Amino acid sequence: MNTIESDVLAQIRSEVCNIVLAWLLVFSLCGFGIVVVARPEFLSRSLVATYAGCIVALGILTALQRGLPYIVRAGAIILLGFIAGFSRLGLFGAPYGLVPLAATIVWAALFFGERVGIAAAVTIFAGIC
Repeated sequence: MNTIESDVLAQIRSEVCNIVLAWLLVFSLCGFGIVVVARPEFLSRSLVATYAGCIVALGILTALQRGLPYIVRAGAIILLGFIAGFSRLGLFGAPYGLVPLAATIVWAALFFGERVGIAAAVTIFAGIC
């Protein structure tokens, strides 16, 4: 891949990362609000602390996205995916925890390439077993 193609790919990845950050924040706020209003019996202190921390982190990342390096923004998305997936896996079981973990594998491959995607998959499968 030549330099121009590499620069274009980096620009596309950066814009996709910004879009993913914004939409994750919107869906996280909506989802958390729905659970708080409709099903408060599902909430525990640890779950509220985990989700609130993730939402605050997403908010900060989204607000500062133009000033942060790409590796910080994309790495934070992947880290938050690990946190959300493993916390949901532990609290609610496989159907609810595997979806964010699968998305994390896809994001890792999209943002950093196939080798990092494979490393994320191996990390997730090692954490599950």
